[in-house]
Order: sequence, then structure tokens, then C-alpha cells
Amino acid sequence: MILLLSCNAKQGVEVKTFFSLKDYFDKEINRLTSEQMKLHKLIVKDGKSEEKDLQVPIWKSELESFRECDFNRPAWIKSYRVDTFYTANQTHLTYKALELKLPVQKLEVILKSDTVYMINIMLSKKNAWYSSEQFLSYEALKGYSIKGTQKVVLADPTAYQITADFKP
Repeated sequence: MILLLSCNAKQGVEVKTFFSLKDYFDKEINRLTSEQMKLHKLIVKDGKSEEKDLQVPIWKSELESFRECDFNRPAWIKSYRVDTFYTANQTHLTYKALELKLPVQKLEVILKSDTVYMINIMLSKKNAWYSSEQFLSYEALKGYSIKGTQKVVLADPTAYQITADFKP
């Protein structure tokens, strides 16, 4: 009986070794929603731009690109090198991929007084037919930006940038 209970208890435990982007952005979605934050977005794709003001943003959709970058998987525990350095009032956590096949190549979390101030993410995907690079940056009290390029064989490359500013 004790053996069965101990086995079941271990199956329900989720081991988290790295910073959890999913958990962090779930909290941010709740915060931005409860504060009724508005959003001003500038979208530029292949030189054409469009601006939008969102009075009631759907925060889960807005921040989904960041949530999807979560790399807290047991299989990847040895796939990243983690470096930490401190300045006078900041802590920098940097995760670097040790394998080119991993989509999240670099993640930097900057903390001020143990609170997330900024998150920077570099994504890369490449195969024989397709390549893309994406740089995501999130500043907790200001907004976010996403910059990227995509190239598909036999098609012109595409470049895009989204800049979003939080508005009270």
C-alpha cells in the first residue's frame, strides 16, 4: 500500500528547473485584465504599417507568443546553459541552448528587486524548406515587441515587427 501511494505521489509532481514563462505570463494576463489595461499596437510587415488601439485587449491572445516559448520540459533539462549575474539593483538570468534544433535559443530574464522587469527571447527554426528567426521582448510595465524574419524556399523573405505599448 505504501509503495503504491509513493508511486502515485511522484507521478503528480511537476519538476520545474527553469523560469516558467507560462506561469509568469498567466499572472501577467490576470494583472493586465484586472487593471483594465489598454493597448496601442504598431504592426509593420514588409514595409507596410498599421496602427491599432485596443480598448479591451484579449490578453491571452496578445501574450500567447511569449507563453508558447516555455521550455520547462524534463527532456530539455540538460539542453540549456544557465548563467546568472548581478548588478547593483538587477539580477540577469540567461538561458542559452546547447543544441541548434531547440526553438528557444536564448532567454534572458531581468529582475529588479526580485520582480520581473524584462524578458528577452530569441527563437530560431530551420530546415531544408523554411527558416525563421524571432526576437521577443517584454517589459512588464511598458509593453512588448516582436521582430522576426521568415524565409520559405521559392518565396521572398518576410520581415515583420509588432510594437505594443500598455495604456492605463
